Amino acid sequence: MNVDTATIPSTAGQIKQRVAELVPVFRARIEASNRDRSIPRESIDDLVDAGLARMLVPARFGGSALTTRDAVEVTTAVAHGCPSTAWLSWLMIHDPQLVSMFPLEAQEAVWADGPDVVVAGSHMGMTITPVEGGYRLSGRGAFTSGSNNAGWVYVGGMLPQPAGPPQIRYFLLRAGQYTVEDTWDTVGMRGTGSNTVVVDDVFVPESFSMLHDDARDGTSPGSKIHDTPALRQPWVAIGSLGFISTIVGASQAAYQEVAAALAQKRTPAGARVAESEGLQVDVGLIAAKLDAALELLNGQADRADAGGDLTLEERAARSRTQTFAAQLALEAIDKLMEIGGTSMFASGAFAQQVWRDVHFAAAHISISKRATYARHARAVLGVEPPFELFY
Repeated sequence: MNVDTATIPSTAGQIKQRVAELVPVFRARIEASNRDRSIPRESIDDLVDAGLARMLVPARFGGSALTTRDAVEVTTAVAHGCPSTAWLSWLMIHDPQLVSMFPLEAQEAVWADGPDVVVAGSHMGMTITPVEGGYRLSGRGAFTSGSNNAGWVYVGGMLPQPAGPPQIRYFLLRAGQYTVEDTWDTVGMRGTGSNTVVVDDVFVPESFSMLHDDARDGTSPGSKIHDTPALRQPWVAIGSLGFISTIVGASQAAYQEVAAALAQKRTPAGARVAESEGLQVDVGLIAAKLDAALELLNGQADRADAGGDLTLEERAARSRTQTFAAQLALEAIDKLMEIGGTSMFASGAFAQQVWRDVHFAAAHISISKRATYARHARAVLGVEPPFELFY
């Protein structure tokens, strides 16, 4: 990786300034990202060089130890350039935070040479066999975004229990303990390179393992080591915020571009399209939905940084609100494409790229309307919840 670690910014202001300078660069690389089904390696280097990989790494390992709000704002900004790059930006920022939840020995191994380590992850797919001192893993971890460029990955699997639901565990693997199978070929978010990690009978020591329930509940080993309120928040309060940042930021950028085009557009008779009151109402509603989505997103980030215990109903409300923010942005981009006209669907148009990418992103299980709205309703209505893997 061609990165000069001595010049990497560490403050939120420095990182945001560097990202602002990179937005047009990322925009120019979209075509290559779509072609290769992975953002260019240069973009990964740019993100690391801008300080993203160290943003949430604890200070004891040389990290910037910044806030969830900082992470959300940076991801939203990157999305103005390229949605796939923003998706990977969030994971580059957030996955090290998951590493900081593992036992200290694992953290020391990941950051032995400094905090600028690219981590990728897959939550399920491993077959787990307990052995003396740890576990042996085999399996396939699908949808491992950014795995082509990662130095470490975490993988997960279910370990059946004699009674009750299975125990879900996560494991850290270094490069060389897994291979990456090229399986990613989609119409949206093509540049995320979300390929499949393949593990073949690899031993993982106990200290490189963590219970999913501890990560989910904010009671991980790392939460007892680091003085970071977000680490003691339930995972549902944090994990999907970057996906929503990607949706909101990209939709904002598309809106700005299309609104500028509409301001100049004229009818065949020469009249300004922008003089139409109907169009003005539509543009105003689109802007209002995007502003509301951003307010909800930033508010959720601030709540995560504030810490505090959450009831199951409060957890469900966080997840519901995050999904609602994403849905507002989707409604905005759909209306934008409707009023923008057929030129918005040209193969090189940024708006159609955003339209495809954000709808694809919103299909992620963590911000699924069916899952999150129903979960909150069950909590409110007193309905016994089904067994859920990640809640």
